[in-house]
Amino acid sequence: MEKSSVTPKHDSTARAVFSAIFGVIAMLLLIPTTVAVWFNFQVLNTKNASTTLTKVIVLPGVSDIIAESLASGIVEGATTSDLSQAILTPDQQALDEQTQLDEIHKVVKSEIRKIIATPAFSSLIQTQSQKALNTIFDIASGKNTTVVINFNPLIAGVINSTKGTKIAIISDKFALDDKTGVITLTPQNVKDIKNYYNAARTTMTVELVIILLCLLVSILIANHRLKVLRRLALVAGIIYTIYGLVLLLVPQVIIAVVKDAQATAGIEIVKFVINPLTYFSLITGVVLLVAVIVSAIIGKALAGPKAKSEPPSKDTTEHQQSDKPQSHQHNQKAK
Repeated sequence: MEKSSVTPKHDSTARAVFSAIFGVIAMLLLIPTTVAVWFNFQVLNTKNASTTLTKVIVLPGVSDIIAESLASGIVEGATTSDLSQAILTPDQQALDEQTQLDEIHKVVKSEIRKIIATPAFSSLIQTQSQKALNTIFDIASGKNTTVVINFNPLIAGVINSTKGTKIAIISDKFALDDKTGVITLTPQNVKDIKNYYNAARTTMTVELVIILLCLLVSILIANHRLKVLRRLALVAGIIYTIYGLVLLLVPQVIIAVVKDAQATAGIEIVKFVINPLTYFSLITGVVLLVAVIVSAIIGKALAGPKAKSEPPSKDTTEHQQSDKPQSHQHNQKAK
């Protein structure tokens, strides 16, 4: 009898320990798995990646740096006299050469920013970047054996977009040949692309399988499955909420501290790209925490009436009945 009463106790303890271990493993893999899934569906997805790239380019800080870089390249690549005659007023053309260059740079930069903000430019970037990304991902997945990525249409489209503006001279002075913007990949480049792509896909799959198995085992072998499920949801909610707040607040703090324009633009890009991950984490965390609180409230509400309506246990009834003869004998002695 003693052996049979001890064995279930040890079994219950072992199940609780292993349930906790698998639950901890699942919680440790929660954020890495979420990031892996986001990376595969946001970055390694042609449509999502090209859409994100298009929106990133028109961000104020990013478009300003792009306009600055392109304006500097145009001013350095063309003769001052050509640009001066096409862009500056007669009074400005009478200024010294350096002042003319500064004025030309301002005009070119302003016009490029206007071009970047147009729907036509956004459409061009999205269409051409999607084609380039399609080629890259097809190479990575083995669907395409080509080793050439052609950015020539994108560059040509950007130059042609200057027509009808104050810097229309650019489309006349900058002639492209067929080789401009064409990137030929080496066998090593192709191998690296495939390795990185396969590694990202494999990591996501393995992490998903492990975390799902750990969650399933943790719940199934638990002594109190509902309690374990509630605890896992609570911990996951806290982790997701903290992670989402970190992703939301840290870039803002860095932007407030860093004064460098290029660094700020880089952080703005990262912040924009991870926005879906940030809000997914925050929303998921809050939903899980609310679900745990509501579940606890409902559980207490249901347990209250049940506890009151439950009849006395068998042990309690027997104890009360055994006390009656003793109390009767005590009364007889007193008499």
